[in-house]
Amino acid sequence: MPIAINSKEAQEIRKFIPLATLPLPRFENICAKIEILTALPGETLFKKGDDNKELVYLLSGEVSLQAAGMQVEVIDAQSFSGRFALAHHNPRKISAVALSSLRYLRLDADWLFSLTKNFNNEDNINMAGNESEDNPDDWMTTLLNSPIFESLPPANLQKLLMSLEEVKASKGTIVIRQGDPGEYYYLIKQGQCILSRKPSPNARDIKLAQLRSSDTFGEDALLSGLPINVSVTALTDLSLLRLNKEKFITLIKTPALKYIEANDLEQELKAGAFIVDVRLQDDYIAWHLKGSINAPFFSLLMQFKTFDRSRNIIVVCDDGKASAAAAFLLLRNKFSAKILRNGLCGLPTEPTGNLVRFIHNATVRKTFLEDAEQETEANEIDNAPENTLEKLMTENKHLKAMLQKLKQQCAVTQQEKELLEKQVQDLTEQLKDTLQQTKNP
Repeated sequence: MPIAINSKEAQEIRKFIPLATLPLPRFENICAKIEILTALPGETLFKKGDDNKELVYLLSGEVSLQAAGMQVEVIDAQSFSGRFALAHHNPRKISAVALSSLRYLRLDADWLFSLTKNFNNEDNINMAGNESEDNPDDWMTTLLNSPIFESLPPANLQKLLMSLEEVKASKGTIVIRQGDPGEYYYLIKQGQCILSRKPSPNARDIKLAQLRSSDTFGEDALLSGLPINVSVTALTDLSLLRLNKEKFITLIKTPALKYIEANDLEQELKAGAFIVDVRLQDDYIAWHLKGSINAPFFSLLMQFKTFDRSRNIIVVCDDGKASAAAAFLLLRNKFSAKILRNGLCGLPTEPTGNLVRFIHNATVRKTFLEDAEQETEANEIDNAPENTLEKLMTENKHLKAMLQKLKQQCAVTQQEKELLEKQVQDLTEQLKDTLQQTKNP
């Protein structure tokens, strides 16, 4: 019997993972085809060794998970664990026995996967996260609807959510400190905090952003392997969910980030990709891939509006470490991004194809990549046909490309200007404080 989409049963089913992330039309499809089953105390739902592709979800009651005649775990339908399919491995590694009267579902895993696959382009107004502004589990909906987590294998997603540890932080507490090693990935369940950074050890903190419920932090250091580059301080009492470094790497970083080798760079550029260099501007000016865009990591968010979402992005830095954090940020904002493995320092010094070629700069003793396609565009202007209209169209194309680069460089310069102005303001205040203390010892 079909389940009415507005019924109490449908609301209960909507909490299951990954059903909570489905667009409303697909969820309606599920409700039209599933049936609520019942079981009595002592009844076995499945046995260890069973080989089927069914996912069993618990609507009400308690189930005992057993192995070798011993109870391993008790799952209550109303608990956090109850949102996931029971012991979903295939073949079954454990048995499930009803401890009380049960209401439950059996769903074909392949069918459910086909419904949850590739729905990112559907209208977000139908997403579960928009059904209620007062949903107490907004953090979970936000997490599950993030492009990063939508792409994770279901098993990884379940392990991730089950591994989250809830911690509290009082107002004024420094949750992570700039310069410390990264240990956890954090998600704000409730509360607000301030993200800040010191430009130099003796400078005052510069406030960069205010984080709220469902925001995340801490991933940059875990992805790059570098020390934490910002501090996060509780602005209110905080409820946080955190995932340790080892699980973040195995459950999120490894399956989410995609790498390309130096030999694949030419093919990616042929297919329309463009290169984003996330190093600091001084490093970029000293040596870089010719034709690449400079977007230092700290200003990457500001430059998103200048990027073409229809094209793939190849992220580069010196050794590939900072690129991992940048690619994660791009993926989280629905860009298609890959990382050049081993970074610029891993590029060969010999040509790898016709589209791109390498030249050596004797001044800085670094390897540059020259985009031969850009040279071709310049030659098209010099050798354009006599037809005036065609010549003007070619020149216009070249000027548009130059304008795009100038806009991106302007965004970087503006960000640096604001940071410098803030430093001057802080130094002025420090000087005033010092003079005041001198006058009033």
